[in-house]
Amino acid sequence: SKAAFLWFSAQNHLPEPPPRGKIIRHRLLAPDIDLDVDLLVYGSDQIWRKQRSSETGYFNPIYFGNNYVFASKKIAYAASMGKIEIDTIEDVEFIKKYLQNFSSLSVREKQLQNVLQSKTNIDVSLVLDPVFLLTRNQWLSFINKEIIPDYKYIFYYRLAPLKETDIKLEGIDSITFEI
Repeated sequence: SKAAFLWFSAQNHLPEPPPRGKIIRHRLLAPDIDLDVDLLVYGSDQIWRKQRSSETGYFNPIYFGNNYVFASKKIAYAASMGKIEIDTIEDVEFIKKYLQNFSSLSVREKQLQNVLQSKTNIDVSLVLDPVFLLTRNQWLSFINKEIIPDYKYIFYYRLAPLKETDIKLEGIDSITFEI
């Protein structure tokens, strides 16, 4: 809820948001971006999920605050891991090391909170998924009705191209967008 977010903000002494137009948004804070900001918020949906490379997986340090962005405060808000894969000693050591980049941590899943606290001894708050901070009508107000097709369609999204998630739809024209 909005109250949960405001509580989290108050507990972590977050500064007032900057005026509109002063917020820096970027898809990925990469090493070649040199920024100096007051607050950097990391989150939320599956930000800490292991990245896939062939059959192996690895955690991306950028999503754990290890980048070339200087911020007086880095926090993780409603971070998620999706499938919790902290399976090896190396995984635990990585998590312990990189969670130290944050002045405050919160996650949206109780299971992730329990795993992180038990493996790292770091305090992790449990907060609501940010999607629930707005009402249905507030979300609907963002829809650009001009781009909604006037014909029947199926929208299918998958996080990663995996054999077990492939769907075969016979007789249906499709347009695929790769990200």
